[in-house]
Amino acid sequence: MKRLPRSLARRATYFTDCLEVRPEPNANTMNANTTNTRYTPCCSLLLLLGVAALSGCYDEKRLVEEVRKKAIRSRLEEVDLGSFRTTLPRDILTAARIEVELELFGTEVRYKIPEIKKGVDEQGHRLRQAVLVAIRQMTPEEMDDPGLGELRQRLLHVVNSELSETPVKELGIRKVRFIPL
Repeated sequence: MKRLPRSLARRATYFTDCLEVRPEPNANTMNANTTNTRYTPCCSLLLLLGVAALSGCYDEKRLVEEVRKKAIRSRLEEVDLGSFRTTLPRDILTAARIEVELELFGTEVRYKIPEIKKGVDEQGHRLRQAVLVAIRQMTPEEMDDPGLGELRQRLLHVVNSELSETPVKELGIRKVRFIPL
């Protein structure tokens, strides 16, 4: 069953409001808010026939094709942001050192991927330095998080600030390793 477009539904509501017949107030009844129900079924039937006649006024195949194109354009694709390896500062309590290895990727809609790759190529050295600094700021609590949510958000902010003209929508970690030294 086809659903009516939103604009058609608005028109139907408008017509029902316009076609409602209100009686003239007289001396016997001073309540002017009552409606004459004799005309309401007739108007509803007229409205239903009008909507039924207009329901076939759109091309179903064209609508499906537009939705398909929109879905293809909005599908997210991955772009490689590089591999990063650094040593964290020593832990104050245990004096242990940990080496961190990350492989990052960003996701964005397909048509923006070439712009992002160009930005990564042009700003690669600055992006690499900023990401390494953000990784070195990692706390033990962030390492304990199984999804690395806080680290991921911080890295997303760093990547988008460096690639300000073409930010990525989401940041993913393809590979992560914590190596005690």
